Amino acid sequence: MLLLGVVPIERRSIQFDVLEDGRFVDCSTGWLNGLWRHDRSVVARDDGSTLLTDKLVLEPRLRIMRILLRPGLTWMFGHRHRRLRRHFPASPGGPPAAHRA
Repeated sequence: MLLLGVVPIERRSIQFDVLEDGRFVDCSTGWLNGLWRHDRSVVARDDGSTLLTDKLVLEPRLRIMRILLRPGLTWMFGHRHRRLRRHFPASPGGPPAAHRA
């Protein structure tokens, strides 16, 4: 990650722990974050809608980073799921097309 596109402030090592139909889990470590585990699943429902679930485990190296990162990550995932709901609208009378967990 580069600050202003130039200054390195984070370096991440990423690996996939799970790759299966409708689900994948990536884990990474970085200079600032000790562990980042992101579990995503997409499940088709009987009513034609889709349930998207994001589960994130973050264990920063410094406790203060958890406090600093939480608002931004909450906003980012909320924004992502709002965009998905707009792009993939719910079926009439059914649950939302995307759901944040």
